Amino acid sequence: NAPSGDPGSGAWMGLEAMKHVLLALDGLAETTVLTEQILAHAGTTDALGLVELVARAGARGYAKLAPMVIASAQAGDPVAVRIVSEGATYLSAVARKLLQYAPPRMSILGGLAPRLVPWMAADIVDHLSPPLEQPEMGAARLAMSTFAPDSRH
Repeated sequence: NAPSGDPGSGAWMGLEAMKHVLLALDGLAETTVLTEQILAHAGTTDALGLVELVARAGARGYAKLAPMVIASAQAGDPVAVRIVSEGATYLSAVARKLLQYAPPRMSILGGLAPRLVPWMAADIVDHLSPPLEQPEMGAARLAMSTFAPDSRH
């Protein structure tokens, strides 16, 4: 039931935060504001209660924690800063790889996108454009251009 997703995704950020909270509850990591917020959100103060929540959370459950992680990072929480920075570094690396193909435009999509962009590398941010449509529209256009009968016949 663990979330899938690349670093920088909401599910990944939530999972990373949960892993830290579990370590903090075991006394193996520092307790921070983010730790306290996640425990309050989970409605528990012990590892067993959190493990039960984690067991049924799924990707959506983890992703719901991502805005909390980003807000905590913006407030300077060291654990949240590490998580968001790591995700943004990964997204910047992916974008840098894509730029090798000289795309005409490049956008970052998703509900967290506007809050992640400031954490990305400046040289990548300079190449980002606001999305024109939702990703489903691009997929539909690609499918239509690839599989539609040739209109010249």
